Amino acid sequence: MSNSCFDLISVSRGKEFKEASFLEEYKSVVALYIYAKNRLEVRDYHSNFSDEIENTQSLKEIQEIFEKAFGNRYYSFFDLKLKRIILEKEKEDKYNVLYLGEDTSKIYITESRRLKIAAGVMFNYCSNLERFYDLIDKIKVEGDSNLIEELKRLYLFG
Repeated sequence: MSNSCFDLISVSRGKEFKEASFLEEYKSVVALYIYAKNRLEVRDYHSNFSDEIENTQSLKEIQEIFEKAFGNRYYSFFDLKLKRIILEKEKEDKYNVLYLGEDTSKIYITESRRLKIAAGVMFNYCSNLERFYDLIDKIKVEGDSNLIEELKRLYLFG
């Protein structure tokens, strides 16, 4: 058995960045596909939802928009739920948006924002998370939850 390592490298402004490394060719090919789909594919954004969020007057109205768009999947308001995008209250009128990983690690997406701005960011990441799961289902990824989590982080943050 070879000790090959497959690195996923992106290039931005002439600089190379190692996005991920894999020991198995299958995983590296799937990761490249996931990464390319996220970076190169034109997306259909829910601009009507963005407008709705901007026109809200309360947190309750924002929660209703999320419920209408995503049901109860992909997000959480204030509760730390694994594998979700979370709105976290920082102080009086400031909010953070974070992703809580399967291993309970937190990745902060944006911090100290007004509610509507934070909700807009949260909505975009929930849309990305929804697209990720649709993509994983479509291509029937073979792998354990660690691989899925690694691919998800690459898709969302890579």
